[in-house]
Amino acid sequence: MWICTVTCAGTVYQVYDPVMGQSFVPGINTITMHGGVSRYGVAKLLMTRTDWDAIKTHATATINLYEDTSPPLGSGLTLSVIPAGASPAITASAGAAGDLVQAVFFDTRSAWVSPITAAFNVQRDNFPDGAATDRFYASTLSGGAEYTWAAVLSSLNVFTGTVPTLPTWKPRNVVYDGIPAARAADDIAGRLFCVAGFDLSNPV
Repeated sequence: MWICTVTCAGTVYQVYDPVMGQSFVPGINTITMHGGVSRYGVAKLLMTRTDWDAIKTHATATINLYEDTSPPLGSGLTLSVIPAGASPAITASAGAAGDLVQAVFFDTRSAWVSPITAAFNVQRDNFPDGAATDRFYASTLSGGAEYTWAAVLSSLNVFTGTVPTLPTWKPRNVVYDGIPAARAADDIAGRLFCVAGFDLSNPV
């Protein structure tokens, strides 16, 4: 049997199971994860209003999933998250401390929104011959030469893990106009026919 807790600022908070016969929000006590960078995971957990009020004042928390219900707890999964918001789930009386809420958490990819503005090897509207400066806009070249994939990755610095062997062909028309870093990372991965994985041990 799996149990779930949330740790925040050194305090462990319980996640509750819905009580049979009570009306509660469908899909509660679920964690949905996605591949890639820009599609971050979402957790919806049933917690007391008092606990949520304590958690929401902090920028980060940890969701802990365990395989056992009795100490010592078995091995499990730990996920770094950001408290996002809450809505009423089971209400004893409006605003009561004992009310249960649907607490929503996003994984840390949701914070990767720093804007990326860059352009690499953008082709001119002319015949594709001659020097690189004739074929591409000079401001999108690297010292008058075409960017390689290695140089693009180094310039953007959007991946911290292992990147597969890069192709010998050079990128074309790579343009980012203030888009979130997470979307730039997914776009680069797609151009390289890869998918950016999410490493729980190195979430950002």
